[in-house]
Amino acid sequence: MPNAPPAAPTGLSGTALNSMAALQWNAVPGADLQRQIFRYQRGSYAITARPWDAELFGLWLTNGQPYYFVISAIVNGVESTNSAQLTVVPVGPPTV
Repeated sequence: MPNAPPAAPTGLSGTALNSMAALQWNAVPGADLQRQIFRYQRGSYAITARPWDAELFGLWLTNGQPYYFVISAIVNGVESTNSAQLTVVPVGPPTV
């Protein structure tokens, strides 16, 4: 009998920075891998996998462009459903 999927990560939040987004979420206990999944406009999702932490920075993003993030977790080879989606719009440095 296959393992049941783990619960989806919760508490996804983010901070818009200059050309990046700082993301945090509640880690899924026992997760072998947490995946940051993001997309922009109508494009396809891009996936970044990290083995342990529940804090990631999306780098080299375009300021003023909305990015849509979800997180999934993998426990014993079984992937969770995605977290709730978060939209982050990176902002440029203040003009002087």
